[in-house]
Amino acid sequence: MFLLLSRLTKWCFILISLVMISSSCKEDPIFERSDIWSDRDKTQKFNLTGETIVLDPLVQILKFNLFDSLAFIVGKVVDNECLIHVYKLTDGKRVLSFGAPGRGPNEFIGLPLEIQILREKGELLVTDRNGRQTQIFKINDLLDSAYFSPKRIIPLTFTTGPLISIIDDQRLLCHSPLGGKMFKTSEPPEMLMLHNISDLEKTASVRYPPKSYVGDCLVYNSNFSYPYTHRVVISPDGKKILVAYYFMDILEIYDNDLNLVKRLHGPDQFLPAFESKGDGLNLVQRENNREAFEQPIAGNDEFWVHYSGAQTNARASSYTRIYAFNWQGELLRSYQPDSMVFLLDIDFARKTAYGLVKYGELKRFKY
Repeated sequence: MFLLLSRLTKWCFILISLVMISSSCKEDPIFERSDIWSDRDKTQKFNLTGETIVLDPLVQILKFNLFDSLAFIVGKVVDNECLIHVYKLTDGKRVLSFGAPGRGPNEFIGLPLEIQILREKGELLVTDRNGRQTQIFKINDLLDSAYFSPKRIIPLTFTTGPLISIIDDQRLLCHSPLGGKMFKTSEPPEMLMLHNISDLEKTASVRYPPKSYVGDCLVYNSNFSYPYTHRVVISPDGKKILVAYYFMDILEIYDNDLNLVKRLHGPDQFLPAFESKGDGLNLVQRENNREAFEQPIAGNDEFWVHYSGAQTNARASSYTRIYAFNWQGELLRSYQPDSMVFLLDIDFARKTAYGLVKYGELKRFKY
């Protein structure tokens, strides 16, 4: 009888706590500072009809970025150990491949690799997450010479963030999508870290959202960080930073000093579906969790985001909606491509979008 009363008391306490904390979460100032938006508003909506580009040789594309009429692709080609491949967008032919496995210049410790193209400077950044370093290349050197070397190598020993993006000539941004790791702390870890390029000194940072951000107010000693998986892009002029979350349809716009400018919640206004198990200190993912943003692209005047909204347990990904915003956070246009697009990049100068539609094939969309 005593044991039964103890268990009833424990569950009553948990239920009362859930009610009280749920109320406090709704009053969290983070939600008050979110601008709600929907694609059901009076927004220009367009269909995108694409032209197929078959890449030769075929390449398994993991990531790609555009520069002029070229696609820089992180991926795998049969009978080629290199990890980065450059293709012409005009006819799909390969121009060169580089980045063999290794620890020397022009080499990488396998995948995953992250790439960033500084279009105005004509530079390519390749962050080797396994090798813990970023190599910076002049694109003209890559294309014009069989013997090239990185302009600079930045070791990632100074930061906990495995990804680097260049903001301008003085500053770089480190960011850390935590993936599915657990962290035990009373305070969320740093998500964005601003460093000087010259001496790599950290000058500012932004922490992950507090636990109440995802309705998880019971968990104090540990947290499941998967809700915070995100993508980060920087406008080409280095003035704005966009954070697009994967398990909640939230976009955050920061200035280049890491001050929050605007937080957008939409178009469906959902948060990660996680629940406490056992003693209330373990989080597990519910089956009805949903995917939000996957592929943000930044221009100087506007940014685009690639959106799903579908459940994560769906058999096939369904990133079939594309939204264009200005940097003030106003929805400008929405697009519906004629086929499912898995990866996306935009040539803003030519008003052309390129998307990965299946193995070894891109589609060119004029907008």
